[in-house]
Amino acid sequence: MKRIFQRIFFPALLLILLLSIIALAYGISVEKKSMQPNIRLDPYFHAPQDREDVIVYFKEMPSSIEEFASSYGVTPIFVKDDIKMAAFETSPTRVPGVTSQKTKELIEQISKDPLVESVKVDTFMFTDKKSDIKAMPEVITPEDLDKNGTIYSHEKVIVGFWRFPPSLEDFAAKYGGRLVNLTEGDRNLLTAMFETDDMTGFINNVSKDPYVRYVEPNIVGHVC
Repeated sequence: MKRIFQRIFFPALLLILLLSIIALAYGISVEKKSMQPNIRLDPYFHAPQDREDVIVYFKEMPSSIEEFASSYGVTPIFVKDDIKMAAFETSPTRVPGVTSQKTKELIEQISKDPLVESVKVDTFMFTDKKSDIKAMPEVITPEDLDKNGTIYSHEKVIVGFWRFPPSLEDFAAKYGGRLVNLTEGDRNLLTAMFETDDMTGFINNVSKDPYVRYVEPNIVGHVC
């Protein structure tokens, strides 16, 4: 009788113990799963402050930017008459690296306008809706960097443009500078590096040019 009891009791006990362990493990797994946030990664995620816009360079400025914008269903966000340039919002949202079909069609339409020299998708200049856009150039002087203890080149200056002037070589000569080798990256970002023997004078004079968006000494380690 004792042997029969042992044969039945111990296997049953082991089975109960095993089932308890399985149930406990399952409960922990379910609890962990329920605690995890329900996150869905959207491949077309976009930052809410980004917009899609186009930059238009004109042969001649329209008599009314508002009427020009209205005729194409876009919104003007920046106008600089002295260099015949304007930017227009085409969509309040933007997906980085993707140009919407609407914007592609607008580019095709606007490019055929007799007043337009060229039009392109903006990738960095006006895309941030929260950015405070100022027509006046941002200027950083050697004195500003000296105060911060920032190391910079005393012969090289970086200039960012709203659009490139007709000739960068003539631009450099006009202000007493020399154009350094212009890369494809420079062209894409509308920047150029110049050498000068009078950095302070060069920066002061260049900052008054209507094509200039910003000017600063070339900080050591900076890649133009």
